[in-house]
Amino acid sequence: MATKVRTPLDRFKEGMQSVYGPFEYTQPSHIIKWTPPPRSGGHKGRYLWTDAFGVLNFLTLYHETSQEKYLAFARAFVQSVHEILGRTRDGDTRLPGASDSSPLAGGLRIGKIDATGPDGDGMYHHYLTLWMFALNRLSVAAHDPSYNEMAITLAKAIHPHFLRKSESDKAMGMVWKISCDMKRVLVPSEGHLDAATGYVVFKLLREVAAARGGEEDVLKEEIKDYEVLMEREGRLSASSDTLDLGMALWMCHFFKGEEEWADELGSKCLVNARKLLKEDGGMLDRDPRYRLAFREFGTCLGIKCFDGDEFLLMRVTDVIKFWEDYMKDVTPDDLRPISMVMYAAALIPKANTEKIDARLRADNLPQPSFDATAPLSVVPEGATDIETAKTEAVEALIELQQLLQGVDNLLTPMVNMTSLRAISHFKIAEKVPIEGEISFVDLAELCGLFEHDLRRIIRFAIAHHRVFQEPRKGIVSHSAASKRLAESDRMQHVVGMSLDEVWPANVKTVDALIEFNKSQEPNASGFALANNTKLPFYEYLEQNPKRAKRFGGAMSSAGTAGLQALADKFTWSSLPEGAMVVDLGGSQGHVSAFLAEAFPSLKFTVQDLPQVISDTKATYKLPETVTDRVKLMGHSFFDPQPLKDIDVILIRYVFHNWPDAYCVKILQNLIPGLKPGTKIVIQDHLMPEPNTLPLLKERGIRSMDLIMLTLFNARERDGDDWKDLVEQVDSRFKFESATRQAETSPSGIMVREGKRQY
Repeated sequence: MATKVRTPLDRFKEGMQSVYGPFEYTQPSHIIKWTPPPRSGGHKGRYLWTDAFGVLNFLTLYHETSQEKYLAFARAFVQSVHEILGRTRDGDTRLPGASDSSPLAGGLRIGKIDATGPDGDGMYHHYLTLWMFALNRLSVAAHDPSYNEMAITLAKAIHPHFLRKSESDKAMGMVWKISCDMKRVLVPSEGHLDAATGYVVFKLLREVAAARGGEEDVLKEEIKDYEVLMEREGRLSASSDTLDLGMALWMCHFFKGEEEWADELGSKCLVNARKLLKEDGGMLDRDPRYRLAFREFGTCLGIKCFDGDEFLLMRVTDVIKFWEDYMKDVTPDDLRPISMVMYAAALIPKANTEKIDARLRADNLPQPSFDATAPLSVVPEGATDIETAKTEAVEALIELQQLLQGVDNLLTPMVNMTSLRAISHFKIAEKVPIEGEISFVDLAELCGLFEHDLRRIIRFAIAHHRVFQEPRKGIVSHSAASKRLAESDRMQHVVGMSLDEVWPANVKTVDALIEFNKSQEPNASGFALANNTKLPFYEYLEQNPKRAKRFGGAMSSAGTAGLQALADKFTWSSLPEGAMVVDLGGSQGHVSAFLAEAFPSLKFTVQDLPQVISDTKATYKLPETVTDRVKLMGHSFFDPQPLKDIDVILIRYVFHNWPDAYCVKILQNLIPGLKPGTKIVIQDHLMPEPNTLPLLKERGIRSMDLIMLTLFNARERDGDDWKDLVEQVDSRFKFESATRQAETSPSGIMVREGKRQY
């Protein structure tokens, strides 16, 4: 008979049961009375560090199996810890300051066997913050804010007792250990990572509190204290101690890619990890009798959380396997509990990460789904950390899919928009009941199509795009995507424009390159060929009002993108009182109005085509608060500038719609309005250097570049392209800078100075 392969989850459970007994066989009705057995270490069987990992490991079992019983074990575990370590050693009373209604207001004991002495009981800051983290994760997993509130109570209670402050109340340092009543300092030296760990955990507590409608600034002052301490010289160095190193990586991973200190410290820790885990002379070559398994499991946990490279992850596997063979022989009995819980955490550190799932549960949001009732987005608004995690996951899945499908599939991708175009054109989504279902027979009649044609259109959309569902053969109902299309006017405009304007033009773009070879005319495009016209894109839309309306609807959400970046990336405040700003191609003036509100000393003239400026049906109207400083003026940027002595000319998302020759003409027409020192501020797409943006951002900007070619015979430009464009205009134009709006933004702010010579 073949030997059963032990999965990581099997080994995880074995490690946990070696400490907490055969809990798997506990009857569900008995879990509420379950207490961790005394052999799990510490005073009266409780030791705070071990217990924190015990709770987290039960949460990992819940995440891995979706079995509610593991949440119940975690709850019971917490109750036991609070009843023992939240009381005096004799168990008679709560710790000073605590009560039955607020059991953590007096802190929590370490759980040392001895009451006093060099290794006696007391409180460690890093043990307490780890317990707060465990409560925070339980709160999220169980949808129970009370656990996070307990952690906040504990944070507020212990914080002032571990801090050393100056007479001016500025944080100066921390102490390592205090007494059980929090009245005496037992060890005055400072823990290497105590301030940073406090900062991380307190911010996680605040994040969950705010997500559930609690106080947004809770722990604000405490977090500021930790920030001050973290800024001291040398306080965020990477240790070579295995446990310290691992916990630093664990701590840093929560703000990896978001806060500079986390990236820098994490990178330094990975360097030290490579030294420790090197193949010749590394820690695996040392005698196990002089090593501690639980500390090395800390390294393994940290590397997994921080996403170490292939070599480090391979060595983590080696370390875990090594201790699976040797731990029973060389680990002292008193260290077995802490070693086994950290072994389990190193195997599967699920509850120590889980950023996306945790945030979704914290915000009480439904999980992602294709069902009609699913949320439009899995990322809460403003949750940049979760957006980053989502993007990284999607990019990794794209890479994995492409690797598995092979090279040939990259050269022959399935790109067939027929199904979606039919759904858009025949308004099929709007004809399916929002809350109900309809047969193919009835739906085909409503659409005026053969039933067999409708069937293949919809079944293709289901298979390739998750648009619609077929709950039973011959019956159609909505999916999340088809429901979105049915209910959103803007999505109907976006889909219609993409499939009726862009897709047919895409097909003709290569033909345009052949026919109009190296033309600089805006009508030398795939769009012109697809529509059998000699008109450029915008002129053609003017003659087709319905298509123009759809294009406007599709673009409706893009009008204010990047306004704050525009305000921040140019020094508007340095302009003199009453300086004149011309907003060229500024439509109805929403950009100038935004800037006028932010910089009340400036005056603006918005220039656009007369029919745009005088459009009485325009949805945007200038606010009354700026009408004295923002004026509208009919003017084409292909005509010489009529205004004189302009201080700044703003040109926003204009040039990417035009070939180079036309962009040069636009810039040359500015010359009559310039004076020495006039600034020309351009906000437009700024193409990245290859392989410098994340994959999804790179795909987006490369797609936009081809759309500009397809519709306008125009293009996006990188920094060198912008510089070359300016140099073609006039020798008196000086290119000053090209600054990306944000690190991964596809847009930038380009500044140049136009010097008119009289």
